[in-house]
Amino acid sequence: MLIEILLLIGVGALAGLIAGLLGVGGGTIIVPALIFLFQFSNTNTDLMVQMSVATSMACIVITSISSTYAHHQRNGVMWNLVKSIGMGIPLGALFGVVLVNLISGFILKILIVIFMIYISINMLSSKIQVTKNMTLQNTNHFFPGSIIGFLSIPLGIGGGTFTVPYLKSLGHDIRKSIGTSAACGIVIAVTATILFSLPIELASLQLNENLIYWPGVFWISFSSIIFSRLGARLTYIIKEDLLKKIFGVFIFIVAIFLII
Repeated sequence: MLIEILLLIGVGALAGLIAGLLGVGGGTIIVPALIFLFQFSNTNTDLMVQMSVATSMACIVITSISSTYAHHQRNGVMWNLVKSIGMGIPLGALFGVVLVNLISGFILKILIVIFMIYISINMLSSKIQVTKNMTLQNTNHFFPGSIIGFLSIPLGIGGGTFTVPYLKSLGHDIRKSIGTSAACGIVIAVTATILFSLPIELASLQLNENLIYWPGVFWISFSSIIFSRLGARLTYIIKEDLLKKIFGVFIFIVAIFLII
């Protein structure tokens, strides 16, 4: 039990640091770590990946709030975009929660790997087209918000993997994109946690049955609060190009880890 608690605290520390630094919510660390932990403790293998995803979303609530506050103190959150993107997130999140319950853990892991490799290549190639005028013209982000919410839930992430590149493609500064992504992560995580906590019946199937591992949520959140603020401070110290490369390499490494 003590070893498990120490592992969860360590996971929270690393997830918090990554969340504050890259605006990704920490799920890219939490999900693989929980999968390993559940395997180690011989947890029900049929729902192991689903439990990791649901638990990760609950952890991201605290991590994203702490990270967002740190970015807000440095004027790094574009709240108008948070509101616009956030309006579409709950709709996408609802479909994402249903998807998590209906597909197998193996398929979930395949989806996680494919999307992570795609995003890492995008960030490392520096071929994202930046159009300054797009920022002014595209004021309705409801549909992109829905897509981000839908894609984030099955991966157990706060959406930064998609939100940061999306905001960068609109011509926004990488640091403000990260801060705004962290705030959007709050909406995603809160919505997902509520949905995962509710018993839902779909076509005679009972969904969301004991998917959130609450002891894990407590210990991971406990340490992530402190380290997410440290990560947010580092965001404003590291140069933009290096930050993009760190983001891309980090996502790629996690994807390879999941393949192995």
